[in-house]
Amino acid sequence: MNPFFRRARTGVTQAVIGTVGTVGTVATITFASALAGCGGAISPPPAYSVACPNGSTQTAATVAMADAACPAPQLVSVSPANGAVGVINNRQAGASDSIAVVTDSLLNSATVTSADVTLKTGNNLTVNGTLSMSADGKGFAFAPASLYACNQQYAFVATVQDLLGKSLTVHSTFTTASVCDVP
Repeated sequence: MNPFFRRARTGVTQAVIGTVGTVGTVATITFASALAGCGGAISPPPAYSVACPNGSTQTAATVAMADAACPAPQLVSVSPANGAVGVINNRQAGASDSIAVVTDSLLNSATVTSADVTLKTGNNLTVNGTLSMSADGKGFAFAPASLYACNQQYAFVATVQDLLGKSLTVHSTFTTASVCDVP
């Protein structure tokens, strides 16, 4: 598509080589070269800044390029930690069976579902539970429906996305205590 540029002072219309695109509801025009206008060229080309899901700002020639420059979400913490041993089976005062994940980015809550987040026993049996998003939208918790078994290895895997659709996969394999705490 060739957009047209009309010189305000002369009224001359000239073709401008470039592309027109859309990102969501924002239309962008990317010119192949600087525009010649009243008193000279418009230079440098316009820049667009976007706020990334992790709070940083990226600037580029187009909104799509700025979005692409945003980093993928990063894991801040997962609890129990990967490789943890002696995790209590719990329900003690101050203890929790929940697996808590914290990231540096706002997450798309539509990607935090039972299809995206799983907990399995060492025997590859799926553990049912409930998911909840953190208040700040940067994390979530998985609460198993029942107590952990004693001396059992568990594997937690979650693949979630930030608001731009960039993925993060979290793995945590942990082993419960050999002696069960009685609730």
